Amino acid sequence: MFNFNYDPQRQGYDTGLWKTLVGTPTVSSNDLLFNADSAIQYADCLRGCYNFKITLPAAPAAGDDKTFGLSSLNKGTKAVFKIVDDALNCVTTDEKGETNTAIIPWVAAWSSAAAIYQIKWSGQGVGFFVNGEQVATFTENVPNSPMSVYIANADADNMLVSYIEGLGIESYL
Repeated sequence: MFNFNYDPQRQGYDTGLWKTLVGTPTVSSNDLLFNADSAIQYADCLRGCYNFKITLPAAPAAGDDKTFGLSSLNKGTKAVFKIVDDALNCVTTDEKGETNTAIIPWVAAWSSAAAIYQIKWSGQGVGFFVNGEQVATFTENVPNSPMSVYIANADADNMLVSYIEGLGIESYL
């Protein structure tokens, strides 16, 4: 089993760890700032528990487009939290392109405050949690091959990432 901890205060925006896809994520007040930016981690991870401490600038609204979690972009597989317009979604897509989506009711306490978004990925499925509360679980149509940490904020607002940790990862390359 493997673990990792990404702390922007200690590591900054390290281009040895991240592939910048759009824009240029920066470090602001010890957090990784995504404002119309996206990046994917170079490491490939198989299963495990992933914690993202993220501050979203406001409740989801029309036109919003933010994604964070795990993805293999070329394969199209993912296990992510995705904000589209005014909805928070939990989404998985497997190697055959089969997708699950659950719309999660927004909780006001998640707006403009740091929250822990957690993805627990195992051979039995994927569970999604916010601040320790389970919000979705999928046991079918879940990825079964390595993915990388992926963060994208297509909006011109400040999404802050305080840390990302991966625990109990079966394979980390």
